[in-house]
Amino acid sequence: LTPQQATAIDANKIEAFFASDLYRGQMAQHKVRREFKFSVLVPAARYFPVAEQAPGETVLLQGVIDCLIDTPEGFIIVDFKTDRVTEKDVSARAERYRAQMQAYALAVREVFERPVAQCVLYFFHCGSCVVLGDG
Repeated sequence: LTPQQATAIDANKIEAFFASDLYRGQMAQHKVRREFKFSVLVPAARYFPVAEQAPGETVLLQGVIDCLIDTPEGFIIVDFKTDRVTEKDVSARAERYRAQMQAYALAVREVFERPVAQCVLYFFHCGSCVVLGDG
């Protein structure tokens, strides 16, 4: 990091992440893929209701998953968030990301033909981990 970049980082928040159950209980114990890029074709009707009239139509879904943890039960999808939220507001904010995490889960199941065990958001600002289910 450049000195300017280093001043923008709160080392305490980074330390809190490495002390978290998410890191110590999952990431440190299983194979982790970082910045996993994907491109999959999915039914267009999933995102565009008007496409229900054309069941064979597909759309290209592309993205980058921050972290994909490979566990025996299935993948854990982790997305890191830098939103400035408080502990009180973190659940409501997490709901805003549900559709994104569901799209990630769809892509992971399509690419690996394996289940998704959990979708997790980690909010650095308040150090909170929110599990949104299995996507």
